[in-house]
Amino acid sequence: MSIPLDRDLVRQMIEGFAEANRFIDAELGAQLPLMTDEQALHEFDELYRTWKLLGDRQEGSWEEIEAERLHETVALREAFARIARARGQM
Repeated sequence: MSIPLDRDLVRQMIEGFAEANRFIDAELGAQLPLMTDEQALHEFDELYRTWKLLGDRQEGSWEEIEAERLHETVALREAFARIARARGQM
């Protein structure tokens, strides 16, 4: 089922993601210098494990990983649209 795009809603979502990224980057920038070597290694291990899991699920294909990410983003947008319609906001 295809849902027509609401350009204003898409713009708001992109702005929200950008704001969240700025916040996360600032938090990481503040936390990284305070980490011990063990904490930094633990963070790296967790990130690597996630990256490896995604790569293994898609047989190492970055195109497939990006396609899955896009699919999940569209599914999330459709879920938000269903919620908005149920609330009478669309």
